[in-house]
Amino acid sequence: MAEAGAQTEQDRDSMASLHRLADLLRSARLNQLYYGNRLAYHRRLNFILDGLLAVGTSAAVGSFVVWSSATGALAWQLMVGIVAILTVLKPLFDFPKKIERYSTLFGRYSDLYYELKGLHGDIRLARRFDETARKVLDRAEARYRALAPEDDPSYSTKKIGELTARINKEIPAEYLWISFEQQDRPTL
Repeated sequence: MAEAGAQTEQDRDSMASLHRLADLLRSARLNQLYYGNRLAYHRRLNFILDGLLAVGTSAAVGSFVVWSSATGALAWQLMVGIVAILTVLKPLFDFPKKIERYSTLFGRYSDLYYELKGLHGDIRLARRFDETARKVLDRAEARYRALAPEDDPSYSTKKIGELTARINKEIPAEYLWISFEQQDRPTL
C-alpha cells in the first residue's frame, strides 16, 4: 500500500501529461498571437500600398488644382514616379500570398489553442487526467508538430519576447496547476 503523499505511477503520468498540456497551451497561444500579428501587419502594408497606387494612378486626383503650381507639379511628378516604381515592385512583395499563409497559420493555431484551453478546463473541472484527455492531448500535439514545418524560418526575438511576456500574464503558472486530489498539492 502506498504511503499518503507518495506519488503513484498514475500520478507521475498525469503530472507529465499536465506539463505537456501547459507547454503546448502556451506554445499554441504564442503562435496564435505571432501569426495574428504578422497577418495584421501584412494586411496593413497591403492596404497602404493599394491606397498609394489608387491615389497615384487616379486621373481625378491628378486634375486637382493644387498640382498646377510649380511645387504642386513637382510633388505630383514625384508621387507618380514613386507609384510607377511601387507598381513594378508590388508583385515582388506578394502580399496576397503572405496574407493567405498567415491567415491559415493564425486560424490553425487558434483552433489548436482553443481546443487545448477547453481540454485544460475539462481536466480542471474533472480533477483528473483520464485516457480520453490523454488521447485529445496526443492528437493536439500531433497537430502542433504537423504545423511546425510551416512556421516562419526566422522571427523577431524582440516580438517573441513581448508576446511571451503577454502570455505569462494571460496564462500564469498558477492557472495551469491542477490538483488531482481534494487537498492541494504543492505548486510546481
